[in-house]
Amino acid sequence: MGAPRGRAAFRIHLASYLLVNGLMVATWAVVWMTTGFWYPWWVFCAFGWGIGVGIHGYVTYRGDELSQERIRAEMNRIAGG
Repeated sequence: MGAPRGRAAFRIHLASYLLVNGLMVATWAVVWMTTGFWYPWWVFCAFGWGIGVGIHGYVTYRGDELSQERIRAEMNRIAGG
C-alpha cells in the first residue's frame, strides 16, 4: 500500500474510532444520568480498539524519514508537475 493510501486509511480508522467511541461514551452517560447505573463498560472497547489504532498508526508512520528526494517528489506532486 502506498504512503498516501496508507495514511488515508489510518485517518479513516482513527476517525471511526473516535466517532464510535464518542457515541459509546454518550450512550453510557445517558444511561448513567437516567438510571443511575454507573459502570464504564466503554473503557474495555476503547482500550482494545485503541491498541489496534496505535499499531495501525505505528505501522503507517514508522521509518518515515524525510529525504531530499521525497521532499522534491512531494513538492512536484503538490505543484502538479
